[in-house]
Amino acid sequence: MRNKTPVKCPNCGSEMTGIGRQTIRTGPVNEAMWLLVYPDVGVPVAFDAYVCEYCGKFELFADENAVKMLKGEYAGDELVKCSSCGKEYIKEYWRCPYCGAETKKG
Repeated sequence: MRNKTPVKCPNCGSEMTGIGRQTIRTGPVNEAMWLLVYPDVGVPVAFDAYVCEYCGKFELFADENAVKMLKGEYAGDELVKCSSCGKEYIKEYWRCPYCGAETKKG
């Protein structure tokens, strides 16, 4: 989870309860159709989720890797270049999150 510091609800000020890490997949422009065909293609972005048990407010906070990705702070050795579309992405993905081409291992 995000940190040990309690998260306060922006609506009512009560302490929010962490409900775990959630992953949302983002994809290319035609995302809805693309993710139906290749459900594992999108870029997985993890969030820590919190809910207020008093008023029901739900909050998401980007995890450390998501923050690095959004800031463009990944080191060169953490990225690979797609042989199909030429875009860079995190080497752990087995498919390019932009065009769906399989990652070549080796």
